[in-house]
Amino acid sequence: MTQCERTLVLALASVFTLLYSLYGLFRHWHFGSSAYDLGIFDQVVWHLSRFETPSSSIRGFSHFLGDHFFPVVALFAPLYWIAPAPETLIVAQAVLFAASILPVFLFARQRLPTRDAFAIATAYALFWGIQQAVAFDVHETAFATLFIASAILALDRRRWTWFWMLMAALVFVKEDMLPLLTCFGLLLVIVGEYRRRLWLVA
Repeated sequence: MTQCERTLVLALASVFTLLYSLYGLFRHWHFGSSAYDLGIFDQVVWHLSRFETPSSSIRGFSHFLGDHFFPVVALFAPLYWIAPAPETLIVAQAVLFAASILPVFLFARQRLPTRDAFAIATAYALFWGIQQAVAFDVHETAFATLFIASAILALDRRRWTWFWMLMAALVFVKEDMLPLLTCFGLLLVIVGEYRRRLWLVA
């Protein structure tokens, strides 16, 4: 990737980080956010940041893993040492969604001219599914977009160490990511990586 391309894609990711953040923040400040999901994550991350059992009085669980398996949210905890507020989670989620633009651009750039790859990355950032996720308070699946896009790029470039690390990371996002690993196993069959497919399915 040239310096010009790097500048372009970083500028694109920065613009969408700002847009996603502003949308989420203004929605929250105008009472459009949910006291349910955002409240649950705020409580859980606050407890984690204090090295306490991550419970939720909203959900009624004494430990958040009693609801879903998403230990990845512990990565939010250090942010609460600086700014312990739901706005922190909203901005962090915006950063994660915008960061997934980078592997999408890199994947497209290997096959298309810079202008077309940039257009695809922009279309991805404007994709309705991403917009709906941004509009849905805070959720652990914000990590999934970055991990999935990066895993596809790692597979495409045959960076197997990174690929397996991302597959493991997806397991910690949520239990319903497990069927997606099977889909990656099928993708390995398509590209002729049969032995690695067996490991992944196992």
